[in-house]
Order: sequence, then C-alpha cells, then structure tokens
Amino acid sequence: HKQLVVSDTRARCISKGMQSKCYFSNLMVQRNVFHVFGSAYKRDGVPNPIYPPDGQQGPLVQYHKYKGHPISELSLPHDLTNGNPHCDLYITRPTIFLYRMSGHSTYHLWENNLGPFFATLNEDFGLEGENKKALKDKLNDPSSLLVAYVDNKPTTGPKAPHLLSKLLQLFTNVRLINASALDAKVCFIDAIVGISSHGFQHRELLFRMMESVAGYSPPNPLPPIPTVLFISRNHHSVVRGRKIANEAEVIEALNRTLLDTFPRAANGFLRLVHMEDYSFEDQIRMAMKTHIILSPHGGGVTNCIWMREGSVTVEFVAPVGKSLTNMYHTLCGKSGVSHFHFLADPDPADEGVDMKGNARLFSNMVVPPGRAVENLQKALRLYEQNREKALRKVE
Repeated sequence: HKQLVVSDTRARCISKGMQSKCYFSNLMVQRNVFHVFGSAYKRDGVPNPIYPPDGQQGPLVQYHKYKGHPISELSLPHDLTNGNPHCDLYITRPTIFLYRMSGHSTYHLWENNLGPFFATLNEDFGLEGENKKALKDKLNDPSSLLVAYVDNKPTTGPKAPHLLSKLLQLFTNVRLINASALDAKVCFIDAIVGISSHGFQHRELLFRMMESVAGYSPPNPLPPIPTVLFISRNHHSVVRGRKIANEAEVIEALNRTLLDTFPRAANGFLRLVHMEDYSFEDQIRMAMKTHIILSPHGGGVTNCIWMREGSVTVEFVAPVGKSLTNMYHTLCGKSGVSHFHFLADPDPADEGVDMKGNARLFSNMVVPPGRAVENLQKALRLYEQNREKALRKVE
C-alpha cells in the first residue's frame, strides 16, 4: 500500500450552511490533527482551521468551546519509489469526518450532526458525469463508507458524545471509527471533512429512523382523548438547569385538569417521565405514541419530531431563555406538530448562584399552577382543532 499516496493533497470545497466542507484526495490524520501534502490545497480554497461540524458561528463557538481543527502542511519527498513515508496505514474507503458537537443535546445532534450528515450523502462537490455518479454510489453504500470522529470529547458524564454514534447506528450500518484515538499516521484516499448544510430532508430521515427503531407504519387517526406526557428535568443526574422548583404542585394541577376533562378515560391522566431512565429507542417509541408533550426548554422538547402530525408540544421557558423559543417551534413544525411556549417565573433560590456565564442553561424556574393549567387547556383545544382538520381531510 505504500504506493497509494504519491501526489499532493487536492480538494473540492463548497460553502453550505455556516461552514465550508471539502472533498479531499490524500489526507492524513494523526492525534486529532489533519495533515495535507504540498500546498496545492490552498488554491482549492480549503479553510484553515477546518470545521467538521455544522453550526459553528457567532455565539455558538463560545457555547460549544470549539474553534475548528487545524490543518498542518507536509512536504512529499522527491523520491517516492518506496511510497509515502508519512503514511503508516491507508484507508481506501470513502470517509466522512464528523465532530460530535453538543453530544448532550438532542436538538444539536439532529439539526447539526445527523441531519447535515444525511444531506452530505447526496453532495456532488461540483463533479459531473461518471465522477458524480461514482461519488454518490460510494457515499450511499454502507458496506464501503466509513464515518470517522475527530472530536476528542469526554467519554463519560453529561456531555458524553456516544448518543450521535447511537443515532447513526439506528439510521445506517455504516462503520464508525474514532479518529481522535489514532496514534499511527493514517492516510485517507477519499475523505469528506465537514457536513455543514443549508438543510436536509427532515421527514425522509425521520421515517427511516422510525422504521429502524419501531417498524414505522402510517399512524391511525388522532384519537378523541390524547395521551399526555410530561417530560421532567428534575432527575437526580441533573445538578441544575431548567428544573421546576414546584414540580409536584404543577403535576397535581395538570392531573386534576385532565381528570376533570376526561373523567371516564382510562388514559385520562398525565404521565411523568425522566428521559434519562429510558434507552433512546424507547424514547422514540414513547413519543410516537404521545399526542401532547409538556416539557421545560431543552432536549426533551426535541421529542416532538417523533410525534404524529397534528400533535401538540408545550414548552415552558425560564425568563432568561425567552429568546430561544423559535428553535423548537421550527423543528416541531417540520414534523407537522404544533408548538407553543409560555414563560415561567424565576426561581428565587437562584439568586446568588453561579450560572457559569450561561443563565439560560443553568437557571431553574417556578411554574404557577394556574398558568400551567391554562396552557394545558390551550393545548387540548389546539389538539382538537388539529384532529378535526385531519378528519375533514379524510372525508
């Protein structure tokens, strides 16, 4: 294999989403650093540093504490009779490099990792004719494609990146390798670095995921009595951050409202869950059978994507997080799920607490029971409107 890389690194770069992404010929990776051969890559418009993930711009750089991967330039010797001395191993499979950004956040996993990866499988990087077809065939053949991580993130704790690996394995049986752990000098013949995208086919990806997890089939019509789920952040593993200080009081008020509304219904009560106690597959199955979700701002709201069209998600937000509600409104809407939010009250116990410079994430809240009931009733009305609209379409 020593004869495999005997020319300068070349690349085709395109600008998509927030970052550029490049299709490389002859790229070396060692200890989380990308190495290129020669200087021709500069003429190809390769950025340095380069960003394997999507979504790295403005304040997101600060929040995710990631400033890109450096590119180091190496020179090829004049005499390549014995191959490239810079390469210990060669990977001939086409490889897409990812950075498991925000591995603790389901929203970013879907919007900035899995979704853009899905879109990248259909990129042509300006190739034409047979070259274009050959690249597309390689990227959509799980038996030949590799996915390589270059993130060097923690492997335990709340920011563990393993969930993206789980998502990818549910979506496809593509081989996964951790390039951050490569001590050897590994040369990749065909490599894509970057998955940034203007958008992706949300519903197509969604159905493929649900088919993999639960054997998806078209859902039955929305029932007259909805299944209601309350996703709690008051789990022992959550030290602080969007917990509801008076959660027991809120749950009692919501349950009373549901029992008054559906007095004879076997399922006329609220189900409270901590998603931390369930496998990712079980979380998807649970959301697919739920018609109304109530959740504090955070990853729990992202479960709206698995709900059937016409369902409703209610998000309650601490006052310091009121500027970020559109992110879930747009995401839920892609699945045909109605979403709205309401503001909770600040938790007096937060006064004087170190919020680590990010009060939006680390502040807790108090939800007045009357306000919670008012918004549950709003959700029930909206659900009924959606159900009636769906029935009229059938007729």
